[in-house]
Amino acid sequence: MYDNVEEISHNQGNPIRTISTTLTQLSEKTVEVRYNFDNFLKEFLQRAWAAEEATEKNSEGKHVEERKSYVE
Repeated sequence: MYDNVEEISHNQGNPIRTISTTLTQLSEKTVEVRYNFDNFLKEFLQRAWAAEEATEKNSEGKHVEERKSYVE
C-alpha cells in the first residue's frame, strides 16, 4: 500500500496516520477502478447495442457492414 520506505517509517509510530494514509490510498484506487469499470461498461453496451441493431437489420434482409467491425 505504501509508495516508499520513508512513508512506512514515518507512519510506523502513529497508527492513526497509518490508517488514514491507507484509507486515502484505498479511496484513490476505488475511484480508479470505478472509472475503468464505467469505461468498460460503456464500451460493452455500445457494442451490444450496435450488434443488436446489426442483427435486426440483417434479419430484415439488409446487408450489414458494421457487423464486420464487431466480429474482429
